[in-house]
Amino acid sequence: MLRVASAMIALMLIASACGGTGSDDGADPGDGPGVTQPGDTQSAGTESDETQSDGPESDGGESGEAESAETGGLVSTAIADLPQAPSDGTFQIMVVDFTATVGLLGLELASLENRLAGLGRWGPANDGGLGFRLAIPESLQVPFSRPDEFAEETGFALSDIDIASQAVVEGGSVSVFVGPDAWGGPSEPHSFGMLTLGQGEDCEFNLDNRTTLDPLGRPVRLAQLGDRLAAACSTELLQGWLDGPGARYSTDHRLFEIAAELDQHDVVSAHLFVEDFNATGPFASEELEEQVAGAAYISEHFVAVGIGNTVRDGRAIEVISYHFGSEAGAEAALPSIENAWTNVQLLWTDRPVSDFAEFESMERNGAVVTVVVVVPDDEIGRAFDMLVSRDLPMAHLS
Repeated sequence: MLRVASAMIALMLIASACGGTGSDDGADPGDGPGVTQPGDTQSAGTESDETQSDGPESDGGESGEAESAETGGLVSTAIADLPQAPSDGTFQIMVVDFTATVGLLGLELASLENRLAGLGRWGPANDGGLGFRLAIPESLQVPFSRPDEFAEETGFALSDIDIASQAVVEGGSVSVFVGPDAWGGPSEPHSFGMLTLGQGEDCEFNLDNRTTLDPLGRPVRLAQLGDRLAAACSTELLQGWLDGPGARYSTDHRLFEIAAELDQHDVVSAHLFVEDFNATGPFASEELEEQVAGAAYISEHFVAVGIGNTVRDGRAIEVISYHFGSEAGAEAALPSIENAWTNVQLLWTDRPVSDFAEFESMERNGAVVTVVVVVPDDEIGRAFDMLVSRDLPMAHLS
C-alpha cells in the first residue's frame, strides 16, 4: 500500500457557519430501486435503471472503452484530465473543488485558506464544530503551511486555485490545477514548451533545491493547457499531457464507475484508491489470517474505493464507493457492507461504528456499491482513518 501522507485534512467548522448552506435537493434517499435503508438489505440487490454498469466483470483496470468523462462532475472530470502515470497497479487520486467548498460552507476562499494553514497533519482536536474533511492533494499540503513561499515559487496564491487534483504513484506524482492564469515565479524554460522549477534530471532528489511543491528537492516540470496547469517531476508524462488525450485515468473502468457514483452525490472532494484492501495488509500470514477470520470485514474482495465528502443540511456527509470487479461480487457483499456500517465495534477504537457514521443508504450499480453516511455532531469523518487502519468497513478478507 502506498504510504498515505495525511491527505484527508479535517476541517472543524462551527455548525452555525454551515447551517442552511447545504445543497440538498429534497430527494428521499430511500426512494427508487437499488437503495436500502438499515435493515432492508434485500432491496439493495435491485440494480438502478439509471446507472447500469457497462464495465467488464474483471479486476483489470483498463477497459479500452471508458472514454473521457465529460460529464461535468468533479471527480469524472478530474480523472479524465489527469495523465496516467506508470505504476505497479497501486495508486491514489485526490481531488478537491475549493470554490464549491466555500460555497457550501458560506466562507470566503481566503478564510478557507487560513483555516487549512492552521491545521496540523491530522487536523486539530475536535472543538464541537462540523467534522468535514477535504482530500487535499499531497502537492498542496506543504504550501498550505507556507503559502507565501508557494506564491513566490509559482506566481499565484493558493486562493487562486479553484480545483486541484493529483495522482500519486510509487516514486512520483502529477498534479493539475484549475484557476490560476499561468505559471510564474522563478521557473525557467525547459523543453517541449514546458517550464521547470529547479534543475536536474527527471525525478532526481536534491535537498538543496527543495520547494513547497516538492519538499524532496526533485525538479518540478510545469506545463499549461488552456485553463489548466500541470506539475510533475517527469518531462515525458507532461509531454504526453500536452500532446493530446493520451492515457488518462478515466480509461480505468474501476475509477470511471466509482467517479460517476461519487458525482451523483455532488461531492466537493474525493480520495480514490487502487491497492490491496486485504485486512492483514502487507503482513499477511496464515496465523494472522486465522486471527481475523471471525471478524466482520467485507465478505467479498474489492479492487478500488472512493471516499467523497460534501455537506447537506448543515451536516457533513461521507460517500463511500467500493468496486468489486463484478456484479456478482458486489451483490454478494451487500449484507456484510451494511453490517460493517451499522452493527460492528471498530477495532481501532473499540467503539461502535455508529459513533462515527450514521448509516443513511446503500445502493448497488453494476459492480459498484455506494454507502452514504452522515457524520454525527462533534465528530470527524472517519472513512479515511478506517481505510488506513484496515478496519472492518474498509477492508476484506482474502
